[in-house]
Amino acid sequence: MSSLVGKDRERDVPPKVTIAIPTFNRAAWIEGAVTGALAQTYPDFEVLVSDNASTDATQSVLAQFDDPRVRVVRQDANLGMVGNWNACIAEARGEYIAVVPDDDRISPWFLDRCMSLVAKAPGLPIILGLSDLRLGTKDPRVLHAVRHKRLASGVYDGIQILNEFLEDRISAQMCSILVRTESLRAQAGFPSGLPFSLDKAGWAPVLLNGKAGFVNESCGTFNEHETNHTHSLDANLCLDDEWRFTQRLVEAARHVVADTARRRSVIRSANRYFGRRALEILVTYRQGGAELGAVLPLLWRWKANLVHARVASPVRFARLLSVLLLPKIMTEQVRRLKRHYQRDLGWKT
Repeated sequence: MSSLVGKDRERDVPPKVTIAIPTFNRAAWIEGAVTGALAQTYPDFEVLVSDNASTDATQSVLAQFDDPRVRVVRQDANLGMVGNWNACIAEARGEYIAVVPDDDRISPWFLDRCMSLVAKAPGLPIILGLSDLRLGTKDPRVLHAVRHKRLASGVYDGIQILNEFLEDRISAQMCSILVRTESLRAQAGFPSGLPFSLDKAGWAPVLLNGKAGFVNESCGTFNEHETNHTHSLDANLCLDDEWRFTQRLVEAARHVVADTARRRSVIRSANRYFGRRALEILVTYRQGGAELGAVLPLLWRWKANLVHARVASPVRFARLLSVLLLPKIMTEQVRRLKRHYQRDLGWKT
């Protein structure tokens, strides 16, 4: 059971878009999430906050918003992360939904860019915008999304957009994606049992169903910090999750995509995606302090999949391998030399 907090703000005419913000004990983050949502230049939307039975000051922060576009639903008991995300889908009144994690931020033009594409192709199942990455909270470093070199903003075949994402040529996070609400409901929302790959497992299969929109500019910011849900997950679990996500996508392609060549392109890109992600997860595990002896069994387990990895830059691939296989003292020495070349000698690496 859930309850509507504050006065009933439902309108006679449903909004075109629901910006859904699932939250739990994030009083320090939720105000910024709601403020960013309300700053949209596109006018026809609601902000739905699903509070997953928070025990901190979340409700006090939300009570400060006296705006008819804001609707707060408080869950009587904690539904878990997946349950709360799916509660957002169930409660959404908009034809389209953007599920925005409470610690991420959306740009003011996000809905405007997406809905301009919907105007060109009514009923469009999904629109992907690019997203920036902010690392840390005390002294954050922002990695800006790199615009696609060949694809302008527009409407494309969904499988083409999916393959571009799987090949690492589109950087998209949940906070910069708009999905037709019925498309998510038709597949029963977000699947359980994939805590590391939850968001992708929900929206990526939608790209197999016809057309998709693409916005070739940053529409949001994903915040990577120590309290992220995925931050403390074990490397084994992350690898297993990404593998299950990849296999679910491959299986969906086999059932949905009739054309043999297009189906094979998804399977090929999915295999490359997993190989690259597995390599990145292992490198992150190593950088986090894991000894080589702890990494080697995982390398052996996934060796057949790692051969599919496609890293865009040979220099970056070599760097990843050096972090993975060399002793930490050697990789630190390489970093010091790199900084010396860049700072004192003006070299570009």
